[in-house]
Amino acid sequence: MNKALTPPPPLHFESFAPGVWLQQYKYKSFSPVTVNRAWLWQDPRINTLLEQATRALGELNAVLRVLSELLQRRLVLGNYHL
Repeated sequence: MNKALTPPPPLHFESFAPGVWLQQYKYKSFSPVTVNRAWLWQDPRINTLLEQATRALGELNAVLRVLSELLQRRLVLGNYHL
């Protein structure tokens, strides 16, 4: 019988550890944990900060799309300035 895969438990923001250092042959390497999981946090200010960051990323994306379009047009038009 196939058991349904259960999702991993959520990560707690306040106690999150990004990974561990592993001793290799003659060096240490950093091994990050997977973060593509549900997150939980206690501080409601994090919600506001995430909303602000999401909005800023959307605005940056819009500006970059317009800039990309202008640069493509300038390359097509050659020496003509827009």
